[in-house]
Amino acid sequence: MSQFRKHFFITLGIAVFAVSIFFGTFFYLFFGIIAPLSIEFRQVQENIETIEESTKDFRGRISPALTREESDIIKIEKSFFVYSPDTAKEFIIFLETAARRNNLTGEINTLPQANNATASVTVSGNFDDAIIFLREIENGPLLLAIDGISLRAAGDKISLSLQIRLPTPPQNS
Repeated sequence: MSQFRKHFFITLGIAVFAVSIFFGTFFYLFFGIIAPLSIEFRQVQENIETIEESTKDFRGRISPALTREESDIIKIEKSFFVYSPDTAKEFIIFLETAARRNNLTGEINTLPQANNATASVTVSGNFDDAIIFLREIENGPLLLAIDGISLRAAGDKISLSLQIRLPTPPQNS
C-alpha cells in the first residue's frame, strides 16, 4: 500500500471517527437532554394556557356574582344600621309594640338621632314577660347593643331599664 493511500485512509478514519463523535454527541444531547426538556416546556406552556383560560372563565362567572353581592351587602348593611330618623322611629315603634305585646307598661325616653343612636327604655310588668321582651328585641329587625340593663323588684312586679345603642354605619359606607 502506498504512503498516500495509507495517509488517506488514516485521515478518512479520523474524519469518520470525529464525525461519529460529533453526531453521537449531538444525538445524545438532543434526545437525552433537549427533547425531554422541550416536552416538559411544552407541557408547562399548555398548563399556563389552560390556567389562563380557566382564570378568564372564573372571572367571567364570578365578576357578575360579586357585583350582585355588593348590592346585597348594601341592603344587609342598611337593615342593620340606622341611617335616618325614619328608621329610628320605626325602631321605637317596634320597641313600644313589643312592650305592649308582652303586657309591659312604660316608656321610651329618647329617640335615637344620627349622631347619638341611644334609646332609654323603662318598662315594668311580670318577670317572665320582661324576659320574653328582651328576647324579642334581641331577635328584632335591627342590630343593637344593650349598653346597660337593670332589674328592680317592686312587689310582684319587676321594673326593667335598658340603655340600647343602635350601631352607626361604618366610616367608609
